[in-house]
Amino acid sequence: MSNFKKHHKLHSKLLISITLCITLTLLVSTTVYYFYYIRVEKEQAFEANHGSLSLRSKEVINMTSIAQSLAFQMYRSSTLSKLLYYPKPNVYDVTAAMSELNNYLNSMPYIESIYVYNPKSGTFYIVSTRGQNGLFSKNELADTDIIRVLDHYQDYKPFTPIPRTYPLLSSSDSIAGAEQASIDIAAYT
Repeated sequence: MSNFKKHHKLHSKLLISITLCITLTLLVSTTVYYFYYIRVEKEQAFEANHGSLSLRSKEVINMTSIAQSLAFQMYRSSTLSKLLYYPKPNVYDVTAAMSELNNYLNSMPYIESIYVYNPKSGTFYIVSTRGQNGLFSKNELADTDIIRVLDHYQDYKPFTPIPRTYPLLSSSDSIAGAEQASIDIAAYT
């Protein structure tokens, strides 16, 4: 019997030792794998975010460059300068200038609208793929946030993207509906 007890104690100690070793090994390997997985996951998230931000940065640089080129073309246009600087341009000048603005808008599909503001007359000349089109005074605008940007234009560097939202008009063109996020680029003299 004593021999059986000795073997039983030995087997019990051996079983407990093996169980503890396996448990400890599983705990250590799980911890190591967990921290390795977290590190790899963070690296992959960083890589994805970095790639996305790099692409967005290139898009913003490209958009700013194109907007700058477009603004310089518009400032050099004698037709559009009448909208900017004449207090009351005649109807023929306005028609020709609005046609030119439409040509700019149609030639660049990622531009949704072009606003030209004449401070002498308080008139906005707007061409847009959606929303208001035509001549509007400040109190006729559906896009009231543009007035805030205009009133504080000195706070923005020229050709720096300005994120904002503006209301979309319904099909009846008189009731404001959902809002559209946009990036504005201010060009001023």
